[in-house]
This record gives sequence, C-alpha cells and structure tokens, in this order.
Amino acid sequence: MNWSDPYHYVGAVGVVLVLVGIWRTSSGKWRQNSVWYELDTIVGAGLLLLYQIHMKAYIVMPINIALVIISFRGLSSFAERYAVREKKQIVKRLKKKR
Repeated sequence: MNWSDPYHYVGAVGVVLVLVGIWRTSSGKWRQNSVWYELDTIVGAGLLLLYQIHMKAYIVMPINIALVIISFRGLSSFAERYAVREKKQIVKRLKKKR
C-alpha cells in the first residue's frame, strides 16, 4: 500500500469512524438511535465509498451504500422525534401562559 496516496488516509479514517461508532454502541456509551452514532456511520461509510471508488473496489460498495442509507434514515427519524418533542414543549409552555 502506497501511503503517499491521500485516498488511503480517507479510507483509514472511514474505517475508524465506522468501527468507533459500532464499538461505542456495543459498549453502551451510545444508543443505537444516537445522533452521534448515525453521524459517525454516515461520514465513515461515505469516506469508505470515496476510497472504494478510487480503488475500483466496487464489489464491497453495496455494504457502505446500505450503511449510508440506513444511517440517513436513522438521522431523519431522530429529527422527526426532536421536532415532535419541541412541538409538545411549545404547546405545554403556551398552556402555562393561559
């Protein structure tokens, strides 16, 4: 492996991010629906996709494409839950003012 190619660093960072997310989730430091886990997975898998495109490693790309899609769905679920919670808090504050 030629480390003068910056794509190797991109791939290495991607692997570290995905593995850190999995490790922190399995050790209980993050929940599976944690925004940090989802962000780590999206960024890590995205970096791995860039690396795989550069290296023409197309056979393993579906795994990382699936990770990005699943994590994006997790982030959108997080955003939906956050919006519902904020709406409930606003309604609660308005009721207190009346």
